[in-house]
Amino acid sequence: MTDTLEVDNTMYTFRFTDSNQCTCLNKQQLDCIPYLSVLVSHKDNFLSNQNETGEYLLHPPFHYTWFIAVQHSISSEQPYTLFTELPEHENIY
Repeated sequence: MTDTLEVDNTMYTFRFTDSNQCTCLNKQQLDCIPYLSVLVSHKDNFLSNQNETGEYLLHPPFHYTWFIAVQHSISSEQPYTLFTELPEHENIY
């Protein structure tokens, strides 16, 4: 008997409204960011969290450059990279 591992290859696209840039997360990356995971799982409960192309909209205080540093630390499994990638003078929430 062969066991198969089900892999969810779904990609979720997020657009940052302040810069109009976007990034994609897979399910594993999404699960590392609870706020975004809840946003996706409750997408039908919110009227304006997706645009007409299905991208999830992220409004400030979410900023693309900060988020990319967080995404990189998740995908590389090296959270200490946040200390070198995020500017010290920025107030990260």
